[in-house]
Amino acid sequence: MNREIKFRGYRPDIGWKIGFLTVIEDPLGDRLAIKPMNERCVTYGVRPESVGQYTGLKDRKGIEIYEGDIVKVPGDSFNRRWTVVWDENSGGTGFFLSSHIKGVQQFSIYLKPGIEVLGNILEDSDT
Repeated sequence: MNREIKFRGYRPDIGWKIGFLTVIEDPLGDRLAIKPMNERCVTYGVRPESVGQYTGLKDRKGIEIYEGDIVKVPGDSFNRRWTVVWDENSGGTGFFLSSHIKGVQQFSIYLKPGIEVLGNILEDSDT
């Protein structure tokens, strides 16, 4: 399986950066950073809660799908907003879709074809 391994992270002054995930050692505490694939010798510190891994998939419009994205699933009769999550505890390891209905977390088995990215958990206050 050949899947492109990359991450994205957000920094308020520059926006989203995509590249390799790294740690910047700092006397005040280590920080997560993104080293863009197309920029040499540059690393950007990012908000840790914004970091998400690329799933290797694109939505129906060709947008890359990352951990932390909020998506819409075609055919979902409840028209739920699903969140892309990395889950190691449900019989395997991988990306899943998670949704909350009446306070109960529900999982879909896999990322479904035809999903559409609506936003992400950092920029969407409805999640």
